[in-house]
Amino acid sequence: MYWLGKRAAKRYKELFGSKPYSPHLYKFRSSTTSRTGQSGSAFAAGFFDGKGPSGTCKYQSVYQYTIPQVMDYELMPKWSCPLWSEVVEDHPFLSSQLDEWTAEHLPKMVSRLRKAMTKPGHEEIPLTSSHVKAIYRACAFEVSVFSRNDTWCTLLEPGEIMLLEYLDDLKHYWDLGYGFDLNAKVGCALATDVAKELTDAIEGRGRTQGIFRFGHAETNVFFMAAMGLYRDKVPLYANSTERLLYDREFRLSDLSPFAANYFIELYTCDDGTSDSQSKSGGPTTKHLVRFLMNEKEELLPGCPSVFCPIDLFQRALGENVGCDFADMCGIKGCPREATRKKGLVEEFGKKPELRDSVLVMQP
Repeated sequence: MYWLGKRAAKRYKELFGSKPYSPHLYKFRSSTTSRTGQSGSAFAAGFFDGKGPSGTCKYQSVYQYTIPQVMDYELMPKWSCPLWSEVVEDHPFLSSQLDEWTAEHLPKMVSRLRKAMTKPGHEEIPLTSSHVKAIYRACAFEVSVFSRNDTWCTLLEPGEIMLLEYLDDLKHYWDLGYGFDLNAKVGCALATDVAKELTDAIEGRGRTQGIFRFGHAETNVFFMAAMGLYRDKVPLYANSTERLLYDREFRLSDLSPFAANYFIELYTCDDGTSDSQSKSGGPTTKHLVRFLMNEKEELLPGCPSVFCPIDLFQRALGENVGCDFADMCGIKGCPREATRKKGLVEEFGKKPELRDSVLVMQP
């Protein structure tokens, strides 16, 4: 995160370079967990490296705030929406999909590894499905953290790694992504905040130059679903075709790796000088938004180019802007004493059912 902060400072040097730190110009917020707070601190250390007043290294301390988990609708919606826990996390369809995939693929991997790891003449190693999943997890960490594939990864065949990655994606497609409509709606609080902040900046309300939030993988995926990014044309299932195993949009190793990040940039262009005109072929737009995911620009749904007119950007957010998160999640009164409104579970908790590879919603 320190180096991400350094790269961000370099990328936005013209915007931030001449402005010393002030809590009124730069807002830092993290969730209540210690690791996200540390991520925010590391990013700030890189972003303001050598620009502060303290010590020989010119360190700059920053003010970073949090709000209680049960009230953090933007960064911790998974934990602050009781409806999500009941409708999605505990839904039998999710567990049935994972069980179906496990029954089809894991026994074959267990059998192969038992034979491969047992020496001739010795008793067979009592390997289980849990061990195979742990081997894959260790392999994934070795690759992502140390860029090594010569340790745990050598125990798995390439096809097995693809299958185990799909298992992870299958789970999170349903519990965080596009599997249930509620997931995109849970990202509405953050989407509403982003839309408001862009409007405030355009209308000249406030002095804020940069707003930095540090949340979780779940935060990113919920927001991605609200934006409509990386949505496959067909849902992911336990029995999906082999094509989805190798070629799919929803792949968390690309979308939400360690230190996953989004940057949302607002541009104000003078009439006749907007880059959007040559890219889109349309009239010049004064306010443009560019969306970077993991430091790479993304073309948003409904936008003519990566520099998206503000009205089209807000249209892409659609009904996810302006939501009443507490009302949607059925929260009444104090969040710590949250109760659900009658009918919400029935609305979002319909049982998904597979019919000829088409998902229908059945009461």
